[in-house]
Amino acid sequence: MVGNYWKPIDTPVKRYAGSCPYAPRSSERLFRQTGIAELADLPADHSFVDALEALLVAASTGSLAKSLAERARKLKTDKMSLAPLIKVAVLTPGTSAEIRIAGLRKGVTASVTYMQPSPWDRPGARQPAKREVEAWEERVKRQRAETDLEQYRQVSQKTILSAAEALVEHEEKK
Repeated sequence: MVGNYWKPIDTPVKRYAGSCPYAPRSSERLFRQTGIAELADLPADHSFVDALEALLVAASTGSLAKSLAERARKLKTDKMSLAPLIKVAVLTPGTSAEIRIAGLRKGVTASVTYMQPSPWDRPGARQPAKREVEAWEERVKRQRAETDLEQYRQVSQKTILSAAEALVEHEEKK
């Protein structure tokens, strides 16, 4: 299935590290209202990679992990059954990603879509320079020309919490 399309893992990671929240498709306050400190503290121009890292930290040793552990002890149940609904999705080629969190206390939800910024996305940007637009168009064409196979991948709270547990176990073994 991979065939001649093999690429080093750092290529998409670099693209997603250059992404930022796309305001028209994101919650107005991003993650600030979620009560998950690691996500709420992200700057407005954070990347998808920043948010994914913050989510894993929150779920492994941070505010989400502590909150779930405390509630699970009180209710005598497992953390997974109390976890908020979490969806992390990416679409490739190109750079489009989304993190959604729902099922939080008081009905709070957050959805943040990430994309690589276009020359028109800069705050206060007017008409971008022709050279800047052409460079952006060339990057987009290159990403799209590499393949016509689009892949949509999504994980839920189950994968996020399992990965967080694995990170904790790995750190404890050190």
